[in-house]
Amino acid sequence: MTTNFFAPDRRYACDKSIGGPTREFAAMAKAFNDAGIKVVTDVVYNHTSEGGTWGAEVGKANMWSFRGLDNASYYLLTRAPGTATDRAWYYDITGTGNTMNTRHPRVAQLIIDSLRYQRERLGVSGFRFDLGIALVNTYDNDTNPNDPQRFYFDRNDANTALAKVAASFPGVFLSGEPWGLAPGGQGYQLGQMPRGFSEWNGGFRDVLRRAQNKYGVKDGDATRGSIATRIAGSRDLYGDAGDGRDRPWYSVNFLNVHDGFTLKDVYSCNGQSQKQAWPWGPSDGGTADEDSWDNGGSGVAQRQAARTGFALLMLSGGVPIFNGGDEFLRTIQCNNNPYNLDSSGNWLNWSL
Repeated sequence: MTTNFFAPDRRYACDKSIGGPTREFAAMAKAFNDAGIKVVTDVVYNHTSEGGTWGAEVGKANMWSFRGLDNASYYLLTRAPGTATDRAWYYDITGTGNTMNTRHPRVAQLIIDSLRYQRERLGVSGFRFDLGIALVNTYDNDTNPNDPQRFYFDRNDANTALAKVAASFPGVFLSGEPWGLAPGGQGYQLGQMPRGFSEWNGGFRDVLRRAQNKYGVKDGDATRGSIATRIAGSRDLYGDAGDGRDRPWYSVNFLNVHDGFTLKDVYSCNGQSQKQAWPWGPSDGGTADEDSWDNGGSGVAQRQAARTGFALLMLSGGVPIFNGGDEFLRTIQCNNNPYNLDSSGNWLNWSL
């Protein structure tokens, strides 16, 4: 829920004086860089903290910045429900109530300028784009005011925001989620992100977790052949397609992520994580009907399954990603939505 694309949130800083969070973040990144560790930030440009027309007063929206500066340029607008009045409502392919109008040249410039600021001032080495397909939209509020759809994905269009980002930062590590809530079957674009971008590989997650859990094969995608393909770098997705993405590192592999079960809890808990109707499954990376399993309550079996999953993740072709604490089997006692929970139950417990 980004409010400002240039300022680190001072709530995370020890130095809360004017300019303190910026200095502290830059010093942190330098320390990591000096130790040979790159810093990659998770950037959210598909929506902002101004949100949509939900809340205590339905029909009214918050106004922090962009909305007051130039509402029709910064946000995708559409008809109000049940009316013919155009540009009276906020278009939403993010599930957060508003979608940024990233096709607009000033919005794309804001994105590129803030990324360059993070690199040059803060010392950031690369970026991961939340709901990345929202930045591959070829529609703009000025394209066709009578078109109700407002979203058209085209990985080859050089004028989309992500294409401009790739052109502006050659050689920089760029990755994104190839999914969103886009209409017309456009919401899941695995293997289709613009050239220059690595992708969070939901196919790796699905196949490995389905192969390991008690549900087994679903829709035939957890076969030995599909497992081997995922372990070998997902060549079906990132093969020699002539787009320059024919290397395994374009696949960012994961079994679980930041807003759901920990690795241990994937294999130690029964149930689904984040029971929301996302087209790509629950937000922790689980699938809608086969998510976690407690391995019959056996601690030995749970540990074995988690170790097997982690070993497959680390040995597969591609870039592995895991949560802090997964390496020592951190648990949050089956809490499947810990993202904004600030309590000792969600902190890293190094005694484990």
